[in-house]
Amino acid sequence: MSEKIKMDINPDLKRAITSFKTAMNKKYGKDEPVFADGEIRDYPSISTGSEVLNALIGNGGLVLGRVHEIHGQSASGKSTLVTLLCANARRQYPDKFILYIDAEQAQNFKYMKALGLDCANDEGVVFVQTQKAEEVFDIVDNAVKTGGFSLVVVDSIPAMLTERELKGDFEKETMAEKARFLSKSIPKLLESLKKANTALVFVNQVRDKMDMWGGLVTPGGKSVPFYSSTRIKVNSTPSMRIRDDNDKYIGQTVEFTVVKNKVGDPFGVAESDLMFWKGFDPIKELIELGLKNKAINQSGSWFKFIPDGKEEVSCQGKNGVYDYLIQHSEDVEWLRNLIRNGVDIFDKAVISDEDITESEMEPTDE
Repeated sequence: MSEKIKMDINPDLKRAITSFKTAMNKKYGKDEPVFADGEIRDYPSISTGSEVLNALIGNGGLVLGRVHEIHGQSASGKSTLVTLLCANARRQYPDKFILYIDAEQAQNFKYMKALGLDCANDEGVVFVQTQKAEEVFDIVDNAVKTGGFSLVVVDSIPAMLTERELKGDFEKETMAEKARFLSKSIPKLLESLKKANTALVFVNQVRDKMDMWGGLVTPGGKSVPFYSSTRIKVNSTPSMRIRDDNDKYIGQTVEFTVVKNKVGDPFGVAESDLMFWKGFDPIKELIELGLKNKAINQSGSWFKFIPDGKEEVSCQGKNGVYDYLIQHSEDVEWLRNLIRNGVDIFDKAVISDEDITESEMEPTDE
C-alpha cells in the first residue's frame, strides 16, 4: 500500500483551490461532479457468459459506461460470445434495453434464441440491420442519450461502410475512409456512454496485412483499440473442435486473450469449451478455476473444499463436485467471488503483431 502524502498547504491557497472546484462543478458539472474521487472500486459490469473470461478480465465481465472490442478470426466464436453477452445484459439489467446492430446482416435468430436472446418476443431487445456507418453511429448516439440501454453491440466493423464507400465504384480507392470516420465518431460517444452507464461493444475481425512483412491486423484503424477499455482476442482452429461419440461436431474449444485491460491485468490467456446451441458451462468452468487457485483441492479421485460458514465438503470425481454445486447455488457464488478476488491464476500471452499496444496507438487516423 502506498504511503499517503502529507500536504503543507497555505490556507489562502487551500481556499483558492476549494473555490476553483466549486466554480468548475457549478459551471460544468450539471449532472455529476467534474472531479473524480479516485476511489478504487469494482465497476458494474455485464457477464460475458464465460466464467473463465470474466475471471481473465477481473471485474466480472465488461464494464458499463465504456468501449470494448472483441476480435478474432472467422468462426472463432465472436458472435456467440456477444449473443451471450446480450442475453446476460437482459437478465442482469431487466429495467434497461439492449441494442444490437447487425451490420453483417447475417444473424441466425434461432441460434440466438437458443442462447437466451429472443429478438422476436423480448421487448427489451432492439435489433437493427444496417451497414451504413453514419446511420449506425446516429442510432447509437440517440439510443445512448435516452439512458435506457445497458449494452450496445456493433457487429461488425468490417461490415460497416461509410456513405462515400457505398456510393463509390467498385474500383474507386477509399483508403482509410473508415478509419478516419471512426476516429472522429467514437470520441463523441464517450461522455454519453459514461453518463448513461452503457457498454459499447465493437465486434472486429483480423485480416492479413497488405505489406511485404505480412502478419495480421484488425480493420478500422487505431481508434477502436485506443478508446477500448477491454480488448478480447478470440481464437479457435479446426483442430480445437469437439465431437461426440458419433463423430458429430458439438462444440469447439475457444482461446481467450485479454489484449488490453483497464480494469484488471492484461495479456491473460485461457481456454474454455463452447458447446453449440448451449454456450459455456459456468459450473464446469468454476470447478477448473477453483482447482487452479486452490479453492478446491484434489487428492486422487477426491475433491475437497470448505465453503464460507460450512464444514469441509468432499466429493468423488469432478462429476461429484458438479452435482454438489448444482444443488447448492450459494456455494457457486462463494466460489465465483473467491476466484474473482483471488490471485492471478492465468498464463500470460505472447502478444502477436495484430495486438496493437496502447503506446503505439494514436487516437486519430490519417
